[in-house]
Amino acid sequence: MKSLSKIFKYIHIPKDKFILYLFYTILATVFSLLSIGLLSPFMNLIFNTDKQNTTLESNSIGPLKDYFQSLINQRGKLFGLTIVCVVIVIATLFKNLFLYLSYYVSAPVRSQILSRFRIMLYDKTLKLPLAFFTEQKKGDIMSRYLGDIGEINSSVIMALEGLVKDPLT
Repeated sequence: MKSLSKIFKYIHIPKDKFILYLFYTILATVFSLLSIGLLSPFMNLIFNTDKQNTTLESNSIGPLKDYFQSLINQRGKLFGLTIVCVVIVIATLFKNLFLYLSYYVSAPVRSQILSRFRIMLYDKTLKLPLAFFTEQKKGDIMSRYLGDIGEINSSVIMALEGLVKDPLT
């Protein structure tokens, strides 16, 4: 974690892009929870064979449960199933849309961070003594640099995304 804290001091994320990314991520999480929460009523409607009393038993969707229950009681099981299916499809589409938008907003920031690290690595390479290049092969140096940049990409960028997404989900 200490190595990540050293790297995080070089990262600068514009506040407007971060707020937009956070907003899109929150909306994607909400729609994801909605689509997952409605799977239980969907399964109850499909597999409940009791014709007289069809009830939804899901605590994950809260107030929507009563609304869907009243629709089922008024219009029938097939209409309730149709509504639940439509809401699941719409929630999944919105989840994917907002997830795409969050990635769309974060892609330039990620490339800017990686570009900044590449420039810093290049500047450090230019400051190395000439003896370093006679002892090391050029391919080994380039391979090491590409590996380091790849590690920064996978660890720092994914850690930044995890700091935002994991608490929300």
